[in-house]
Amino acid sequence: MRAPFPMRGGAKSRCCRRVWRDRVEDISKPEIRRLARSGGVKRTSNLMYAEIRGDLKAYLHTIAREAIAYSDHRRRDTSSGWQLRPNATLKAEDVACALRRRGARIYGYNF
Repeated sequence: MRAPFPMRGGAKSRCCRRVWRDRVEDISKPEIRRLARSGGVKRTSNLMYAEIRGDLKAYLHTIAREAIAYSDHRRRDTSSGWQLRPNATLKAEDVACALRRRGARIYGYNF
């Protein structure tokens, strides 16, 4: 006698595999334009968008690296080297300390 719903065997389906990509590329031109306008820029060249994305990626990379260094100094289980593990957690105070070191401050974190 056959089962009414046959069981599928084999490997896990690969159709829904997560693709890791650069999330900085998801920042659209209008978002960059709004940031530039709030900074006082009237016009931007088309070549500037890629340059701004590259600078933003470098800035975020250094902030993340310094936040990981603060977290490692406090003996939290965050990383192995400078690469974050998938289950790693950074606390907001580590990021606030990293931003303070770079000269930017977040309201509410006065230390």
